[in-house]
Amino acid sequence: MRPRSVASLVISGSALALVWGLAAGEENHQPAGAVPAVQKPVIDEANPGPEVLTREYCSACHSFQLVQAQRLNRATWEWVMEDMVEQFGAGWITPPEQTVIIDYLVEHYGPEK
Repeated sequence: MRPRSVASLVISGSALALVWGLAAGEENHQPAGAVPAVQKPVIDEANPGPEVLTREYCSACHSFQLVQAQRLNRATWEWVMEDMVEQFGAGWITPPEQTVIIDYLVEHYGPEK
């Protein structure tokens, strides 16, 4: 594996900043270690299906294209969900909703798909 160039590291870092909503020039006014506030999306359907729930909740923080680009196994999707809830401000996703979303992600964006 060849070492990354400085330019590729800068581009990678910039892409990560954009994914998490930290656009260039914006100041982060949160204390160090604080979980960023993420608004729970309003879903018009009374009982949204797994696809709607997954798309709406994941898109609250980042593009759904980021999700579609992944091909993760169940354990890794569970880890990602835990991070989103505990580290990135999506604490409003209930445990039953987490299960529905993870099941959907594994079925549609698992390593075999």
